[in-house]
Amino acid sequence: MAEGISLELFDRGRELWRFQGTFRFVDSYEADAPDATAAELRTVIVFRLEGIDALEPDPMAASAAAPDHLVVEQVPVHDRSTESEAQWAGRPRPTSENIASDLVHTYASFVRRQGGQPIRLRSHPPGEVGRVIADVYDPDQGLLVVAKGTTSREAIRAGIGQLLDCRRFTDGDPRLALLLPLEPRADLVALLHSVDVTAIVPDGQGYREIAPRLGW
Repeated sequence: MAEGISLELFDRGRELWRFQGTFRFVDSYEADAPDATAAELRTVIVFRLEGIDALEPDPMAASAAAPDHLVVEQVPVHDRSTESEAQWAGRPRPTSENIASDLVHTYASFVRRQGGQPIRLRSHPPGEVGRVIADVYDPDQGLLVVAKGTTSREAIRAGIGQLLDCRRFTDGDPRLALLLPLEPRADLVALLHSVDVTAIVPDGQGYREIAPRLGW
């Protein structure tokens, strides 16, 4: 971006646009974020801006800085929101994202009824702006869970990658599970078991794990 060029920033509300002020470009970085129509993440370029008239550093810019060491946060699973909730602020979430949110909420409640204490893990790798998220971690069972609101091949493959990424920052050697709204097709169940990932699906008032099918 050319030097000396200022930017006027507007924030889109539900009905009106609100002027946020005049800013200048600081730098940019790549991050993961969903687009306007799909729950799956994609790589985007994020521009970091600084208020020209600001007397104090922008706290949002400061919070976005990449850490120089691994930071792992344990967050209570207490509501229906998933970690991508903030990315959909002010606009409707895709149906699959709503389904995944509900799955996280009801599954965490189920684990509590069984005497467990589920938490959510947010890992912030050094040098990275984005966080690596595990929707539910059950330390008593050593189980790391990621929720997906659909059983499409694309969603399951993305879930496998997310689980493998999360496991790198989790103590011990946790089991991996994908929380899904219904049982996947036979070939997708075989895919999950080929990489030692369990599928967990609703079963009445609770949840069950899907065992490998005969012939696979």
